[in-house]
Amino acid sequence: MKKLFINLAFILIPVGVVVLLPLVFLYYSGELTPIEKVAELLENKEKLVIFGTAYSESYVQLKLISTIRRQPEVLVLGSSRTLQFRDYFFRDDVKFYNAGKGIVRLRDFSEFLSRIPKGSEPKTLIIGLEQDFFNDASEDLSIPYSPDIYSEETKPLQIYQKGWKHVYIDLVKGKFYAESQFDAIKKAESNSRIGFNAIINDNGLRNDGSQVYGAVIKNPDDPNHLDYQYRDTFQRVDTGTRRFEYGQQISQRALKILDDFLLSCQNRGIHVVAFTPPYAPAVYQKMLSMSDKFSYLAKIEPAVTPIFDRYGFQFYDGSDATRFGSFDAEMFDGFHGSEKTYLRLYLEMLKKSPQLQKFSEELELQNKLDSSNSNFIIRENLE
Repeated sequence: MKKLFINLAFILIPVGVVVLLPLVFLYYSGELTPIEKVAELLENKEKLVIFGTAYSESYVQLKLISTIRRQPEVLVLGSSRTLQFRDYFFRDDVKFYNAGKGIVRLRDFSEFLSRIPKGSEPKTLIIGLEQDFFNDASEDLSIPYSPDIYSEETKPLQIYQKGWKHVYIDLVKGKFYAESQFDAIKKAESNSRIGFNAIINDNGLRNDGSQVYGAVIKNPDDPNHLDYQYRDTFQRVDTGTRRFEYGQQISQRALKILDDFLLSCQNRGIHVVAFTPPYAPAVYQKMLSMSDKFSYLAKIEPAVTPIFDRYGFQFYDGSDATRFGSFDAEMFDGFHGSEKTYLRLYLEMLKKSPQLQKFSEELELQNKLDSSNSNFIIRENLE
C-alpha cells in the first residue's frame, strides 16, 4: 500500500504542478479578479491603475457597472475607437467616465442606456458611431440581437478552464517568462496593474476608463505589433472583411435605430454629441481610392446630420484625421487614433458644440496639445 501511494505521488505531483502553475499566475496577476472588484479598484484617485487581461474579455460588463457606480456628468460611449477620450479633456469639477468598449453594435447604445437607472443618466453623452454601423452590407444588422452581453459575466473558473493551456502556450512562445512573471506580480499585489496585459505590456484601461497602449508607446517601431505599418488593416480593406465590408448604400434600418436612440436620450434629458472615429490617413485614402467599394462612407454625414439636427444634437465626421491636423504617426494602428489624435478631434468638436464648451477650456487644451513632444500622449507616467 505504501508503495502504491508513493507511485501515485510520483504521478499526481507533476500533474498538480501542471495544473497549479497557471492557476497561480492567473490568480496573482489579477486575471481572475471579479469585475465588481475591478470597477472598485479603478476608482482609485491616488494612483494610476491599469486593467488589461489576456485570457478573458469582460469589458462590456465592466463599463456598464462602472457607469452605474460613478454616475458621470459626461459619458463617452462606443467601441474601442472611443477609448482615447481622457478625463483631463474636461474641467476638474466635471464628473467624467469613458465607457468605450461598452458597446459592440449600434443596437447596444439603447440597451446600455436602458440599464442605467432613471435619474442616474449623464447630462451629456459623447458617442462614437462606427462607419460600418451604417453600411448596408455590414453583417451587424443581419445578426439576431441579444442583450445578454451585459449580464453574462465571465466567472473565475471559466477563465481558468479557458486560459490555463494558453498560459503554457505563451510561455513557450516567449511572451513572458516564469521568473520575470513572479517579479511582475509585485505590481499586481499593489493593485496598480490588474491582468497579464497590464503587468507585462502596460496595456489596458486606466482609472478614467480610457485605454493606454503601453507596448506601442514604448516601442512604436516594433515589427511584431499586429498592425505594424497597417498590414492587418490593409488586409481587411483589400478583402472587405472584419468591419471593412464593401458597401455602396446607407442602411435605412440603421438610421431608424439611431433615430429611436436619440429620441430616448431626449426623453431622458441627455444631450448627445456624436462623431465617426478617425482612420489612419493612409488607410482612409486607400478606402477612398476604392470608391466603388466604400462609396457609402461619403453618404454617412449627409444622412446622419439631419437626424441630429432634429433633436438639437451635434454630429461631427471625424473619418479623415487630416481634417483636424492628425497624421499617420499619431495612430496606434489603421483605425485606432492616439490620445493626441483624439484631443485634436475633441478641440474641433468643441468649436461646434456649445454643450461641450460648458465642460472644457479650449485654450488650456490647445496649450497641452502644443506642449506635447510625443506622437501618442499628452501626459503619462506608467510607473
